[in-house]
Amino acid sequence: MTGIDISEQMLNQFRQKLNGTPENLTLVHADASQLPFENNSFDVVLTVHMLHNVSDRQIFLDEIDRVLKPKGFFLNCRWITPPARREFEACFRAIQSKYETKSKNYPPETKSQERAIEEIDLEQYFREKGYQSNYFVPKEWTVTNTIAELLDFYKLRAYGLCWQVSDEEYDKVIIELKKFCMQRYDSLGKVISSEAKFEIWAYSTPELPSYPQND
Repeated sequence: MTGIDISEQMLNQFRQKLNGTPENLTLVHADASQLPFENNSFDVVLTVHMLHNVSDRQIFLDEIDRVLKPKGFFLNCRWITPPARREFEACFRAIQSKYETKSKNYPPETKSQERAIEEIDLEQYFREKGYQSNYFVPKEWTVTNTIAELLDFYKLRAYGLCWQVSDEEYDKVIIELKKFCMQRYDSLGKVISSEAKFEIWAYSTPELPSYPQND
């Protein structure tokens, strides 16, 4: 398995969660629009909750098509954020946005995540290249958290959106977010819950590759 991310910080977070890097996993610091792999390199390409961060989807999808082998699969997965969590995230984004213009030292690669995204119809793109597609909802469940638990997630910078400001400015974001939560929810122990689901779009490549096989 090979994993890539445009943010070295997020790769480090992943390594920490795994307590190291397993022998069967290679982690690469790279841009998904410039994949450092040869044509027809992979049986499966998996993206999870990332397409909304891609500024040029045409180039991104061309790269996926290029590195997939014949009869390979592109799995585009996404967790649909529950309404209560989405509301909390919106509050966080509003607070962090006030500090983004002040912060000059946050990783430059994260700046691309805020660029305007070029919309492209995935179904049409892959259909024109001869792919077959399927859609699945393998999991639906109720997400329940206390406000304190949600705050802890953001304190750990567990999400890519948390890396838009420097460490110093981020500390200020969290302090302001905590104060806001006390006013908005009355107690950090308040429980919020709502329904969530996980979606998968599966695209299977045609038998003949779009790109020539490597020698």
